[in-house]
Amino acid sequence: MSDPKWLNEKEASMWRGQVDMWRRIDREIDLQLAGAGLSRAEFELLGPLSEGLEEGIRPKELGATVGWDTSRIAHLLRRMEKRELIERYDCDGDGRGTVVRITDGGRKLMDGAAAGHLALVRRLFVDRLTDQEMEVLSRISLRIRAGIDPPGR
Repeated sequence: MSDPKWLNEKEASMWRGQVDMWRRIDREIDLQLAGAGLSRAEFELLGPLSEGLEEGIRPKELGATVGWDTSRIAHLLRRMEKRELIERYDCDGDGRGTVVRITDGGRKLMDGAAAGHLALVRRLFVDRLTDQEMEVLSRISLRIRAGIDPPGR
């Protein structure tokens, strides 16, 4: 095995800056969501459910939407069902599976959390960038994500 190609000072500074920035942003988001009565994981699942079809979505499809494995989805959905944030019911015409739908209580919590979340994202990130910086950052993010999740994976 060859020796690792160490980061030079400029690269290391940029990398540490990114890691530190996202750690701070993540912490603020977690605190804001907790104050609104949701975990980040619950918020991530309620998002697609609140925007989805009235008849709901299958857990497997929900997992694919957020990029989570079946086990993680199943565990969190059980917890969310106990909190009455979501409800499960048998899929009409298909006895093989269930469908998940957001409850009125889940929608109310999501709506309250979303308003604060959007304000926080604007304050911490969006409002600090010019339009040109947003365009550059968007291109950079797409390039990096393409290297993480290449086509076909």
